[in-house]
Amino acid sequence: MTFLKALLILGLTVFLATKAMAAPISYHEERDGFLNPANPLLMGVGTNSIEGVGCFRLFPYCKKVNDFSFEIAPETQLTGFRYIIEQLNTAFVFNWSASLYLQNFDGSDKTQGSMVNWLGGPALHDLGNLALQSGTYRQFLLMSMSGLGGFWDFRIELDVVSTAQTQIPQIPQPATLLFLLPALFMIWRLSRQKPALK
Repeated sequence: MTFLKALLILGLTVFLATKAMAAPISYHEERDGFLNPANPLLMGVGTNSIEGVGCFRLFPYCKKVNDFSFEIAPETQLTGFRYIIEQLNTAFVFNWSASLYLQNFDGSDKTQGSMVNWLGGPALHDLGNLALQSGTYRQFLLMSMSGLGGFWDFRIELDVVSTAQTQIPQIPQPATLLFLLPALFMIWRLSRQKPALK
């Protein structure tokens, strides 16, 4: 019975250690409400996904804010940011391109991508390999367009890694088992020992 208790405690410890790290989010404006730059979303470790609809001008202008704010937690790092235009609907537009950039709320860590043509199919803003530390950031779109405007479906993907994990040497899985098995064997042996008779 003691051996089973020890196994239960060990399993619970591993489970809680795994859960302590925030999971990546999946946010959809249709389900979760419009993005509000005043309310940054906390990004978890992994690939976070955000989907919604944006618009620009459009009879005569669009009131929806296309900016987006997010928070990178302590001991994590933003390594990738992709803004994907999945479908673009236009009204008498002859030219439409945009560039995307990220800005830390404290004014540091400004990252800007190149100009991307939005006409002629799906468009992708990929900021490449990043190394943005913990903090609160805002994403902006700088538009260059001739015409009445339009709206689009977008998906944002943010890759976040844990810097705490990268700073601690990782033990390969087979080696981990080699360290764990003797400990489990000792617990089993101790649980099998009978108290000495006096």
